Amino acid sequence: CLSLILIFVACSFVSAQQATTNSPGDTTKHLTGLTVRGYLIEEPVLSVPASVSVLGPAQLSLQPENSLVSSFNTVPGVRMEERSPGSYRLSIRGSLLRSPFGVRDVKIYYDEIPLTDAGGNTYLNAIDVNSVQGIEVLKGPDGSLFGANSGGVVLIHPVNRYNDSNYLSAGLNAGSYGLFHENIGLQNKSGNNQLNINQAFQSYGGYRQHSYMQRTYLQAADKLTISPKDQLKFLGFYSDLGYQTPGGLNLAQYQSD
Repeated sequence: CLSLILIFVACSFVSAQQATTNSPGDTTKHLTGLTVRGYLIEEPVLSVPASVSVLGPAQLSLQPENSLVSSFNTVPGVRMEERSPGSYRLSIRGSLLRSPFGVRDVKIYYDEIPLTDAGGNTYLNAIDVNSVQGIEVLKGPDGSLFGANSGGVVLIHPVNRYNDSNYLSAGLNAGSYGLFHENIGLQNKSGNNQLNINQAFQSYGGYRQHSYMQRTYLQAADKLTISPKDQLKFLGFYSDLGYQTPGGLNLAQYQSD
C-alpha cells in the first residue's frame, strides 16, 4: 500500500505567444504548433535538434482513460508494460534490458517535481490519467540536462498548464475484470488566478488470481499570474494506492516446493 502527498510552490517565467489567424481570403489551414519545454526554454518541436517526442491533449484523448500504457507506446523507441494493474515497466531505447520489473534508468518529473526518488524508483502508478495534460519524452543523452541517466527523461504536465477557461467535467468508465474509473475536474478562472481541482477513483482486478489495484486521487493546482512573464504556482496531490501483483509460480509449483 502506498500513500503519497506532494506539495510544490514555485515561481516561474513564461513567454506569451500570439496566435496566427487566417485572413478572410486565405484558404491555408494553420496547424497548432507543438512546444517543447524540456530544454529550459520553450521551443517549437521542429526546431529542437534532439530526439524528443510530445504527447498533447489530442493524442492522449484517443487512448483509454484508465492507463497511460497505450499513450506511451505510441512514441517511437518507448515501450511501456503493465504486468498487473498498477505495476508498470517503462523502457526508453532498451533501458530495461537488465531490469525485470519497475521503472529504472528513467527520470520522471510531474510539473518539474521529481517523481523519481534517490534510489531510482518512480511512483508512476500514483498519478491518475485524467490529471495529465501533456507528456514530453527526452530520449537517451538528451536527458542529461536533468542529471546522469542512461535511458531518458519523461516530463508530465498537469491539466492546468494550457487551459485558460472555466469548466466542469465528469467521466465514468467500466469494463471487464472489475474495472471501474470515475473522475471529476473543476477549473475556475477569475482575473489573474486560475484554480484547478481533480478527483478520481479507480479499481481494477486483473485476469489472474492475486491481481488487483485500487487508487484514490485528489489534486489541486493554483496559478497566479503576476505579470506577463511572472507566475506563482501551487501544486499538491494526494494519492492512496494499493495493488496486488501475482507471482511467477503456478499452483502445482507452489505445492511441490
